[in-house]
Amino acid sequence: MQKMIAASDYWNPEQCAMEKAERSQSDLLVSHLLFNNTPQSLFETVHKSPCGNYFCVANARLDNRDELLHELAISSADDLADGALILTAYQHWGEGCSAKLLGDFVFTIWDGPNQLIYIGRDHIGIKTVFYSVTDSVVLVSNEHNALLSSGLVPRALSHDFVVDQFLPRSQSGYYSPIEAIKRVEPAHYVVIDAEGVRQQRYWQLEVKHYAGLTTDEDYLRELRAQFERAVQRRLVTQHPIGCELSEGLDSTAITGLTAKLLPEQTIYTYSYDSQQLTDDNRHIYAATYKDIFDFLALHTNLEAQWSTHPPPENYQEIATGFYGILPPNPGQQVTRYYLMQEKGVRTLLSGWGGDHCVTSYGSFYEDELFKRGRWVKLYKQLHDMRSRGRGTRPLASFLKLSVKYLCPPLFRVIERRRNALVRLLTFAAENAPLRNGLVSPERLKKSRDYADSYTCRGVRERDYRELFYVGTESRVTGSEVHARAFNFEYRYPMFDKELIEFAYSVPNHLKCKFGIERWMFREIIKDLVTERIRMRMKSDVDLPKYDRLDLSARFKKTIDEVLQRKHEPLLREYIESERLEELTKITFVGNLRALDTLLQLSTSEQLGHIQFEKRNTNNSV
Repeated sequence: MQKMIAASDYWNPEQCAMEKAERSQSDLLVSHLLFNNTPQSLFETVHKSPCGNYFCVANARLDNRDELLHELAISSADDLADGALILTAYQHWGEGCSAKLLGDFVFTIWDGPNQLIYIGRDHIGIKTVFYSVTDSVVLVSNEHNALLSSGLVPRALSHDFVVDQFLPRSQSGYYSPIEAIKRVEPAHYVVIDAEGVRQQRYWQLEVKHYAGLTTDEDYLRELRAQFERAVQRRLVTQHPIGCELSEGLDSTAITGLTAKLLPEQTIYTYSYDSQQLTDDNRHIYAATYKDIFDFLALHTNLEAQWSTHPPPENYQEIATGFYGILPPNPGQQVTRYYLMQEKGVRTLLSGWGGDHCVTSYGSFYEDELFKRGRWVKLYKQLHDMRSRGRGTRPLASFLKLSVKYLCPPLFRVIERRRNALVRLLTFAAENAPLRNGLVSPERLKKSRDYADSYTCRGVRERDYRELFYVGTESRVTGSEVHARAFNFEYRYPMFDKELIEFAYSVPNHLKCKFGIERWMFREIIKDLVTERIRMRMKSDVDLPKYDRLDLSARFKKTIDEVLQRKHEPLLREYIESERLEELTKITFVGNLRALDTLLQLSTSEQLGHIQFEKRNTNNSV
């Protein structure tokens, strides 16, 4: 336990509590490291039931405390930590307790009477937890490196992890590169007892009916109320608040609403690399910052934070030390993290993930109209989309829909050639540079099927895919790993469970009305953002004009490094050098990331951080 605790030294926890179960039939040690960000978090510790038979540790921010207190008949709660409330909920509802919670949370409970460990994780996977079960011990931690640091977990590399880097797959949730380390999936709980390990889903995103909402205006009012509630829930902190601020729709709306909800408080904003605009970098940031400056002028309590220091180039290596092995990619620049430390910010609101569902583009609404035979409405929708600069001529779009639903095999052939993303996914599925025998025929077929099914048949099908199948969990896991190193937490209003359920359930025509994608969200934020930001298309966004190598040059550089290092055991085990040339025919960024990942894993293997066994590859594919 001391070794596991030491793995968290890098984020300087404010307190460490440890308990040993005296009445347990097994040796049981439980510890909690304090991160203080809410009034209730000050009372977090290892929570023990009065009878001494139950223990709970939690990394949680509960949004429905009042409802839980009422249902559990708890009157005094000012000094009641969320972890203690979760323990009471478990004692009351047992395995059903996770479904009763709302917010961002992971927690672990030792149930002495039933001799089991119960681990719960929030609906979207904002908080992260890992566990490992060996012949002699069960280890659970939200610090991946804690499990490795214990010395009790085998460091064998997961073969599936390597293969999954190269092949498209429908379940893209993050999991550990280490075979012996597992994660609890979002919206699941895990029970570990003498019978083994059992994982159970407790929530599924489904269409819900909302009584009293009959008109478009009703739905818009409710969406605004749900959006405000989602942001308000994430403002609970005793420290300064920051907002990630691109010039996109989601981040500006969240930042603008935060400024309105806290008019007397300074809200700090962090944009891209957070580089101060100078004559030297004006060619990179000028157009991007103009939209940001125009937005900042709307709210007097917003204070942008800028740096004159470039982002550190080796931070990925530093994060690898925190994680114990290759960490998941956070997708953000770390310059802002140093700026946040200067202001004492411990809550960073992010608009990431909004267009996955809440601010959905309404893509494939035309498919629904076609399948229902709403020809006049379909023509108007296609015409309006074309007028906005989205899509082709109505007749061409209608012919495409006809082929899609009347001759699916022909449609798949056309998509593989003409749809850029489907073409890339198909190419990745069929041209992985892996040695023969490493990919089973079943796995290869699943990859091909996933590429073929990427073109959806309705709005909700697309939104569900974006939420759960294209890497949301990996992104938030990476963000949490990096945030912990700087003593703050990400909060995502667009991943509010109730807001997602509502947005998923609204009539689909509201998501792309008059041919305007994300229409319903644009309507409810008129008072929060500039009109240009509110109504422009994503293609009109002026992104920073970084001076970077083009994708082809990056591919060549990476492939050259793989070839130079092909003698290394891990690369020799997995890569067929002759197949690398195939990857240059279509420069797919997914293949580039896969090669980068494999190079980093090979470095870890050279340093002794991981081990791998040569596999029997008699079956040729």
